[in-house]
Amino acid sequence: MPSDKPVHQPLAHPSNPPSDASSDASSDQLCNQLSDQHLDQAFNQGLRNLSAAERCEQYFGANDLIGCLDVMSARNRSYKNQHSDIFPYTAKGSFDPPLPTLDEIIMAREGSDMIDIMNQTVWRVGQYIVKTGVDAEIYVEAENLLYLEQNSTVRAPKLYAAFTSQEMDPLQLNTPGTPKKVYYYLIMELIEGEELGKIDKSKLEVGVIRKLWRLLGEQLCQLRSVKPEDPKHFGRIHGRPYALMPLLYHAPAPDFTNYGPFTYEQLVQRLICSSMTGAALGRYPDDYGTLQRLSYDYAEYVMLKLAGPNDRLPVLSHLDLQAHNIIVKLARDKNGEPYDVEEVTMVDFFSLCWMPPWYEAGNMCMFTFSPDSDHQRLGHIALEKMGNVNLVIAAFLGVSAHYDAFHFFH
Repeated sequence: MPSDKPVHQPLAHPSNPPSDASSDASSDQLCNQLSDQHLDQAFNQGLRNLSAAERCEQYFGANDLIGCLDVMSARNRSYKNQHSDIFPYTAKGSFDPPLPTLDEIIMAREGSDMIDIMNQTVWRVGQYIVKTGVDAEIYVEAENLLYLEQNSTVRAPKLYAAFTSQEMDPLQLNTPGTPKKVYYYLIMELIEGEELGKIDKSKLEVGVIRKLWRLLGEQLCQLRSVKPEDPKHFGRIHGRPYALMPLLYHAPAPDFTNYGPFTYEQLVQRLICSSMTGAALGRYPDDYGTLQRLSYDYAEYVMLKLAGPNDRLPVLSHLDLQAHNIIVKLARDKNGEPYDVEEVTMVDFFSLCWMPPWYEAGNMCMFTFSPDSDHQRLGHIALEKMGNVNLVIAAFLGVSAHYDAFHFFH
């Protein structure tokens, strides 16, 4: 019985490039030109010819899933997100009410509705929101919020303070006989409203629902209209590399901490390379699916050959635009019934960065496939309001992500 696995031509080894100077190197070749001995062996047969399990074993140097994941975790831990030296930070002016003290922060934690986000915990302290954790990466979001305040009209939580302390142990992580944990704290504006995903849409009039999506679309437009610092820079703000994000995991050897910044072409190659390795981990020990392989076969052509000049310009992107990160302030009558939308605000700007205009649009395309009606509507309205979008690339990316060939941040 014939196999449905596509037949791939072997890649040229980096030391023996193709004689046709006009030909484009494949994504895997470019991703792995600086390869260690494990990856170097793969060029003999062409990385595209490897099964998912073989790719994992060659890249991670392990022969089982647990071993591969251990190597991945160790490499990720070695990466340190960059941030500015402005911290500790306190916003200028007087505050009403005053900013909470550490004692007040700890007291408010008891009985509070806490939200755990990766390695960070968030809870309400009076009229403020406090986010804390034991990793300096929390300053990434602090820096992003300050950038938005200074460079955009986007509605986002105001950052009031960012600092460290060892005085308290709010997450109860300290153990006897070991040094006290250093906690990183953000004190931010409390955005009044309800998470989009928790609103009963059946109680909203059609006009109210349309206004909700329109206001969200306007916020997206404002975010994407921020002028790029450098039209060739793809990374974080202030010319920095990307933060540690799943969409860029699995940097090519030998520098497993290379998160840019990239040019457009370098970013495309990295997205493809990272996605192939991530998908291989997700299917281990099974092989890639047919649609996954087809996506990788065509990704370079779609993202490079079909990309015009505007598609190669960076736009400021949220990258974690889910229903729980959208706060809606509804106007309600005396009976508590909603009759209007006052504001829509995006929150959780940790992953804010410069991406191609089609990338987050691809995420919205994927949302249109979701069984969740909120995600469907979000996808449709965002695509209508995003402005400059190459729908060919966005649709390709969205469909590919739907079949787990590419993976977005969340």
